[in-house]
Amino acid sequence: KLIDVSIPKVMGILNVTPNSFYDGGKYSDNKSILAKVEIMLSEGADFIDIGAYSSKPSAEFVSEEVEISRNINFYRYFSG
Repeated sequence: KLIDVSIPKVMGILNVTPNSFYDGGKYSDNKSILAKVEIMLSEGADFIDIGAYSSKPSAEFVSEEVEISRNINFYRYFSG
């Protein structure tokens, strides 16, 4: 689906990493993730960016496979 960016959009950012520097892995199970997504959408988010890799200084390396798996699990659960 194409997004019309001629009008500003709001992106919610959801970290699903267990060692996120922002929220410390607060959203690690489907129930807490869904609750946070619902809040962001109700507050006006047009879409959600899923953070599956921590960028905090000295964060443990996560393989591409693990990062993809985190995103795929999220997508599978919430898409149907």
